Amino acid sequence: MRKEKLLKLSILIVIVISIITIFIYKNTNKAEPLGNDQKSVEKYSTDEKVPTLLDFGATNCEACQIMNIELAKIKTKYEGKVNVKIINVYSDFTNTRKYNVRTIPTQIFINAEGKVIYRHEGIMYESDIVDKLTEMGVN
Repeated sequence: MRKEKLLKLSILIVIVISIITIFIYKNTNKAEPLGNDQKSVEKYSTDEKVPTLLDFGATNCEACQIMNIELAKIKTKYEGKVNVKIINVYSDFTNTRKYNVRTIPTQIFINAEGKVIYRHEGIMYESDIVDKLTEMGVN
């Protein structure tokens, strides 16, 4: 009798953990992914003839949430001069692999010709981003 109760309790725990895992997984894909094809990144860096800042992150990452705040400032300040794209590593596997992203957040700066100029892992604050964009010739 005791073993039967323990087995039922174990099964119930496994079911609850599975449901929670599924719920968490489905809610981690809320960020706007850039796209799932290789051309999506190249399009932003070459067709529009302006530099691109790619930020790889995830919605469940606290450092990535800080980056979103910093990037919002950059988007406003450099509208029309720099493409800022936030890429969710859990939904855009192609570009995550293409740019060999191993840590989040990761920022990749691409010049107007489509060449990767600089890569940074971790939080990058607005002033540091502005410095890097200035080095790239963005005013």
